Amino acid sequence: MFMRGFVVAVLILPAVESPAWSQQMTLQLTLHGREIEGTPISWDEQRVFMLGRDGHLWDFAPNEAEQFRKSANGFQPLSHGELRGLLMREFGRGYEVSGAGQYVVVHPVGQRDVWAPRFDELYRSFMRYFAVRGIPVEKSQFPLIAIVFPSQGAFLQYARQQGDNVGPGVLGYYSTQTNRILLYDLTNGSDD
Repeated sequence: MFMRGFVVAVLILPAVESPAWSQQMTLQLTLHGREIEGTPISWDEQRVFMLGRDGHLWDFAPNEAEQFRKSANGFQPLSHGELRGLLMREFGRGYEVSGAGQYVVVHPVGQRDVWAPRFDELYRSFMRYFAVRGIPVEKSQFPLIAIVFPSQGAFLQYARQQGDNVGPGVLGYYSTQTNRILLYDLTNGSDD
């Protein structure tokens, strides 16, 4: 019964193909004891894919969700400021959160000038590459998140905690689940 109710609630959304987030609704629900808020982007009787306000892609069976309700008409991703606060709480001491263009970058304390401009330049280069070739690329609706760990050990530990199987030869990767770029500082903060 719950699954049918969830699917019915989701089916009243406008067509997913609509590019305007404001035409979708925001749902709030509890998933495995954690409260999440987002918009369903795909669903059927077995699976729901829900895009969180922080960009996280949640994949779950409808019967795993509890206490769901519509929390807003439309959908609004977290602002840079809201995301910065969330990331500071998640990573805590030893890390700072800096913004540069489209990116919000979590990095070791004192390395703002090293990482934030690199990611901003990466984004601008990416957009320029496709623009000069006549390939339209929409600006991201979400702040893009990059996490820079101070060491390989911290990077591998975080990847394990996320359930990602990352080998010791990996310098960084993009997580489709969390919608984050994860890497570590190979120089351990030195200028070399």
